[in-house]
Amino acid sequence: MGDYTIKIACGTGGEVFADAYTVRTKVFVGEQGIPAQVERDELDETARHVVLYDGGVPVACGRLTTSDGVSSKLGRIATLKTYRRMGCATRVCEALIATAKEEGATDIYLNAQTYATAFYKAVGFVAVGGVFYEENIPHIKMVYKPTTHRERGT
Repeated sequence: MGDYTIKIACGTGGEVFADAYTVRTKVFVGEQGIPAQVERDELDETARHVVLYDGGVPVACGRLTTSDGVSSKLGRIATLKTYRRMGCATRVCEALIATAKEEGATDIYLNAQTYATAFYKAVGFVAVGGVFYEENIPHIKMVYKPTTHRERGT
């Protein structure tokens, strides 16, 4: 473990999406019981997909969607169970945030499962609003605030 590489691709064609979908299926469908037909949606067609590989094996992923050219949403962030708490999801989030910034996003956000809010806070997100449910799982909107993160040196 530890020979990590990141690949980024747009849309559902190619190995990057196939690998992302493999990780997502194991985590969201297999572990969390989300129906497969809900887990994959129309946003995948235009999303930028990020996959973190360990020695060529996909171990974590996420996607970035943009609705209006200035707002970018991180989503479908997943890490295989044996790779959790090893910094894999942090690397995926950093790649997604960097991509959003390169594309001119000024508003970067995500809908976090509530159990993961501490993780996203450590990456630089802050919670806004109240708890809501997606597929019977509690979520909260979080907005990226780089001044609360290591970009400021804190």
